[in-house]
Amino acid sequence: MLSASATYENVVRNGASSICQINKASFSGSSKDDNDVAKALYQRQRSRLGEFEQIKGNMRCPYCGVNHANQLDHYLPKADYQYLSVTPLNLIPCCQRCNGVKRATAFTAQQAETVLFNPYIEDFDDERWLTVSIAETPTEKGKLPAFIFSVTAVKPSGWSKEKFERLRHSFSTLKISEQYSELWVDDCNSWSTSFCELWDKYRDKKNPARKILKRKYKYCDDYGNKNYYQKWALKAALKSDWFCYESMPKWLGISQ
Repeated sequence: MLSASATYENVVRNGASSICQINKASFSGSSKDDNDVAKALYQRQRSRLGEFEQIKGNMRCPYCGVNHANQLDHYLPKADYQYLSVTPLNLIPCCQRCNGVKRATAFTAQQAETVLFNPYIEDFDDERWLTVSIAETPTEKGKLPAFIFSVTAVKPSGWSKEKFERLRHSFSTLKISEQYSELWVDDCNSWSTSFCELWDKYRDKKNPARKILKRKYKYCDDYGNKNYYQKWALKAALKSDWFCYESMPKWLGISQ
């Protein structure tokens, strides 16, 4: 186990292209592995937990960038890579949702482009890549239109094609779009009462919807995340005449 852990650490340092070449047999063992060996491995690595604590200390899941990191994900599943079950660089603090989605996904990467995002290897928040569009279709009173969260079609400058494709793969595999959509609906529902109150305040203004959205955008805390879903959803709403003049009043049940 000690040897396997040291080997894996070198693999991680060499990046995603090395991870997809891992030989599972080299990191698998019997479930009867001696507990003392596992404990010795963990103690040996304690001095290297700085990277782990740096991410954990942020308290936000590095996969989605939103939820509280309250669980530990085995990046390479412990069921298949037993020798890495207590290796710090194979443990990623994350939220319950992302851990559950990832756990249901088998690690079958055959090329670097299909290796899931690993925060110990690289930063996917060094450039903006999240885009938000609004489905301009009629909705019922009290219902929000669909906000669609996706990865930009244009590769960020300075990124390799491999990194960009890995982002797209991770975004899809971890179902980040669905998560952001659900969170956005919850956000808007929680804001609806205050929005109605502000609408009364700004009713005589040229466009009360934009006044309200600009106010919310101004005070939106993106937590230093360049791709924070809430910020870019508000930006999309601000840019849409259809949302501001037609959809938002209908959603809030406001007569004009």
